[in-house]
Amino acid sequence: MKELTGDVKRILEMMENRNKEYAARFETLETTLEMTLKDKTGDPGSTSLAMNNHPFQVRNVKIDFSKFDGSDVLQWIFKAEQFFNYYKTPDEQQLIIASIHLDKEVVPWYQMMTHENSLKTWIAFTRALETEFGPSPYECPRSQLFKLTQIGSVQSYYVQFTALANRV
Repeated sequence: MKELTGDVKRILEMMENRNKEYAARFETLETTLEMTLKDKTGDPGSTSLAMNNHPFQVRNVKIDFSKFDGSDVLQWIFKAEQFFNYYKTPDEQQLIIASIHLDKEVVPWYQMMTHENSLKTWIAFTRALETEFGPSPYECPRSQLFKLTQIGSVQSYYVQFTALANRV
């Protein structure tokens, strides 16, 4: 019994020492984290703000800004606006960033529009894009969807169906 009691005391002492070591390590980590956040934000009192900037923390998130080649203009505009909202892009930079990501026949169109000085804001740019590359008001994707018939494989039918359903 004495031997067992001695073993329990040694184990308890080892656990207390380990807890003290962990507490010291944790305090060092907290201090380092606070200093890192302070250096990053430049404001000593803003550590809590820096950590609560987004509802969840993801390390080094990189969202791609897709190229626009003249197809699916509404989808591209939506993705671009999501990009701008996520990165809190200032209004005056949105048009410049978007113009860098134009491709194919959209580039000469954009050059012509800038020479005419008709595109000065993101809103004017998106309206012009919708007018030039958007669906025609005379096209009715819903009617095309109802007229869709399967000619080939089920896979090709499904591809056509989802493309039309996404436009409705």
